[in-house]
Amino acid sequence: WATGGPVPSEGFWEERLPGVRRSVLPPPVSVADLPSAWSRFVVTQPSAAGVLGSLAAYVRTSEPRVLVLVNPPRMHQNAGRMGLDAKTLRHLEISEPMSPGAGRGRTLLDAMDETVTPQGRRRLTSWITAPLADPVAIEERLDVVGYCLDAPGLLPKVREALKGVGDLSRLASRILARRGGPRDLGALGRSLDGVLRLRTLLNELPPGAVPSLLGDLRNSLDPLDTLRRRLGATLSDDLPVLPGQGGMLRSEAFPRLRELRALQDGALAALTALERREAEASGIRSLKVGYNQVFGYYLEVSRSQLERVPADRWHRKQTLAQGERYTTEDLTALEATILQARESLREAEMDLYEGLLKEVDAQAPSVQATGEAVASLDALATFAQLARLRRWVRPKVLDHGRIRILEGRHPVLETTLGPAYVPNDLELDRAGGRLLLLTGPNMAGKSTYMRQAGLLVVLSQAGSFVPARYAEVGVVSSLCTRMGFTDDQGRGKSSFMVE
Repeated sequence: WATGGPVPSEGFWEERLPGVRRSVLPPPVSVADLPSAWSRFVVTQPSAAGVLGSLAAYVRTSEPRVLVLVNPPRMHQNAGRMGLDAKTLRHLEISEPMSPGAGRGRTLLDAMDETVTPQGRRRLTSWITAPLADPVAIEERLDVVGYCLDAPGLLPKVREALKGVGDLSRLASRILARRGGPRDLGALGRSLDGVLRLRTLLNELPPGAVPSLLGDLRNSLDPLDTLRRRLGATLSDDLPVLPGQGGMLRSEAFPRLRELRALQDGALAALTALERREAEASGIRSLKVGYNQVFGYYLEVSRSQLERVPADRWHRKQTLAQGERYTTEDLTALEATILQARESLREAEMDLYEGLLKEVDAQAPSVQATGEAVASLDALATFAQLARLRRWVRPKVLDHGRIRILEGRHPVLETTLGPAYVPNDLELDRAGGRLLLLTGPNMAGKSTYMRQAGLLVVLSQAGSFVPARYAEVGVVSSLCTRMGFTDDQGRGKSSFMVE
């Protein structure tokens, strides 16, 4: 969240952060030097110039390559979203528990997280912490959830296909920032294969019955066939962690690599032949050729065999407690050949690897867009999975001032209490009955009932089915709470017991 003004003055950082060195926080970037998408945003929102200039300066200093991939800024609009402030999110325990240090399983997110991809979990979090307030958009999500439940066998197939897709947005960012490695490229290639399987599955659906939102998400899935095939054809099956470790690329895909690896293999074969030849000539059957980065290649002889060493041809290289290490003119020459071949191979492979990275760079926006579609599909499939497993029903979301819940259940507590949880009804109407006054003894469930009401509205407007026998929700523009208690519902303790 940010509010801004004109491009900050020379003393911007010192005024706001006294004592911070300028080498840590650089001077802001001028509007003219911002990325084009950012500059266009500043034209329509001039008050954002200051904060964007400062943000761009920080990103360019810490991660110069990342700035081009950062999504263009957008103005946050409350229109179309339910208003939920930080206090309400905390009181309803939507993504964070009220009690500090509470374990998992206490929040709505914990109870709902059936996602199968990292981006799906982030999208689920986003949707339940910022539900929709547009009935049309809500119905579009509900249509997809209902379709996934009604289409025979579709939901498990979609979830299985989603499991084959990695965190596309994070992979693209790591590769662009050059913070990833060969295994990130491999993960990207496998993820694009998963995207292809997912799109193929969705393309097989009857065209007339597919909800519009599901069709849009399907059309946004781009397996990037050229890049996908390129990665599959060039990357090795067993990828190293770091680029410089070698063995990243297939020889058959690059003639130059094939030639250099053949040269290296020939030199290593000659090394094996030299070891065998010297062992036979000296009579030292235990003779071994070794290598380390300090002394290079050497012949190692144990102390019991030192009298067999041909002093006229072998030259001492290192003395050990258990023996000696030697070299010969042939071994020195062969070492130079091997090291040269190894370095040439490393340089060639790094050049080709950098070329692959640049191909990914060019497709990074498409990879991110596909990742966004995958995230939404995973969140919607999670809504459907929850409805199937927990007998949730589709709410009627209308643009009126009425909320009617029959046999509603708290979505978190029902997962821990099971059949012991007692369903509750709720009815509020703007035309009459706008206020409910709850009274009862300690641990009667007053705060649970209030939270349940709020959570069912949140679920409905997030586009999810809800735990109830029947639910009718008039769109709520804002949900506000003022709770002075500090109960611990997850442990069954009322505020009286906690205090």
